[in-house]
Amino acid sequence: MAVGLVLVLAQLGCRQLLDLDPPTQRTDDASPVADATADASTPADATAYHATAVQFSTASNDYLTTNALAHTGNSPRGTASYWVRFTAGDANQQLIVVAAVEVGTVGVAGGIYRTADDHFGFLMYDCAGGKLLDMKSNSTYTTASGWVHVLAAWDVSAGLAQLYVNGAPDLAAGPTINNGNICYTAWKWGVGGLSSGSLDAGLADVYASLGTFVDLGSAANRQLFEDGAQKPVDLGASCETPEQATPTLCFTGSAATWNMNKGSGDGFTVEGTPLAPAATSPSD
Repeated sequence: MAVGLVLVLAQLGCRQLLDLDPPTQRTDDASPVADATADASTPADATAYHATAVQFSTASNDYLTTNALAHTGNSPRGTASYWVRFTAGDANQQLIVVAAVEVGTVGVAGGIYRTADDHFGFLMYDCAGGKLLDMKSNSTYTTASGWVHVLAAWDVSAGLAQLYVNGAPDLAAGPTINNGNICYTAWKWGVGGLSSGSLDAGLADVYASLGTFVDLGSAANRQLFEDGAQKPVDLGASCETPEQATPTLCFTGSAATWNMNKGSGDGFTVEGTPLAPAATSPSD
């Protein structure tokens, strides 16, 4: 059994999962290539946007959960963006956005996390528990890193996996990429944990478009998610701006309503203590 994302899976009945320029190119299941034009320069009003960050803490056992996401199908593609600032838990695995996939009488869980040796990781399975994507950052990130922007895209049907951190490519060598449909119809989803709080960090502007691939090799496409000064940009009320379409997950706005997913997927329930504003923002 590979060692990695240990999810408090005993509570889930799951087995251990991990070792857990314009025009914009967007590939999705409805249209092989669609265009979302963007100016490669930083928008004039980008500096006016101030991202609201919320604080997750294992001490207060706060995390978000929902059952299977509505309006979500399985696909080989995906794009994700989030800002994170770790506040504790160095050298400990931390879960950011994760999902549980039922396989017979047991299950596996995958998603977006930080490994126990402080690398960002992305682990995706098909609905039979087969591993389709396993990629990690080359560099490590801890409480000393401050606010960090993680931007990733994948299309396992084309053998593609991209990972940028703070605007720079940071994909470790040798990612696992296998063709198939990732199980986005997983029976349970969590932010900051799946069966208990498993994140000590501030989070802001969490975005996931499950089913589309935005080519992050383009600087203009990366600037749909961060400006030239590596600060957040306004993604829109439902995070529709980057791809001119509402993504599956969109967590933005005030702490009081941050858990109310503005994307096309379901809303999430706050477990444990209600989310509080983080002490700082990636816009500071």
